[in-house]
Amino acid sequence: MATETLTPQPPVSPAESGGPGAAIAVRPAPEERKGGPGKAFVAIMIVILIAAGAVGAFYAGSLQPKGPSGTPSGPDGTANNTTDMAVYPTAWVSIATNYGNMTVGLYGNETPKTTGNFLNVTSTGFYTCTTFHRVVAGFVIQGGGHSPDMAQKQVPFDPIELETSPKLHNARGTIAMARTSDPDSATTQFFINLKDNRGTLDPGGVSGADGYAVFGVVVRGMDVVDAIAAVNVVDSGSGERSQPVSPVIIGSVTVLSGPPG
Repeated sequence: MATETLTPQPPVSPAESGGPGAAIAVRPAPEERKGGPGKAFVAIMIVILIAAGAVGAFYAGSLQPKGPSGTPSGPDGTANNTTDMAVYPTAWVSIATNYGNMTVGLYGNETPKTTGNFLNVTSTGFYTCTTFHRVVAGFVIQGGGHSPDMAQKQVPFDPIELETSPKLHNARGTIAMARTSDPDSATTQFFINLKDNRGTLDPGGVSGADGYAVFGVVVRGMDVVDAIAAVNVVDSGSGERSQPVSPVIIGSVTVLSGPPG
């Protein structure tokens, strides 16, 4: 089995081995009534518009990673440059590790196949007792494919087609799929960017024209990500010092019922 790794050599890029996203059903609009809208209809529309604005403000102000002041910010407390500000998570998962828990928002509207694949793998329990097997300080932490003894797990999932969006970038705190040199080879392994890697991992960057598929962002628990990034590492056998001395275990990945409170 090919090892999924990131291609760039400035450290090395995340490489890895990755189902279909579920389509969202849209309710057909009711037939229009003849004649102009009545007062009740207008009042209802005003209420709907006010509610929609409130929801938009909630997402813009609450679901983006927060800085100490509560203003929308990137996971490192700087201005949020992770994604286009019109993009919001549609699903959330909790990743429990022996260093603490992190909550990740998934961009199902922008990357439906990649998000669907990740949720499908999660639903099977595949990620239980896997590890972050690759830790490259100042670059990425990568996991989702190895057991604590560093053996690569057999993957029962078909690889997915590379799915990138011009609205999503490999900025600090984003999660993306690892893959082999074949752009359409991602299955289960993923990585979290420790810094702004857009110039390296975005399409057209140092890693090549294809880039790596960002499909979510850490919305809570970047301190856990940074703690993992600081673990002691040894040579992984490839000449890269990236294998944790003590296993960084992913105890579980759980789909949440909604955004974190």
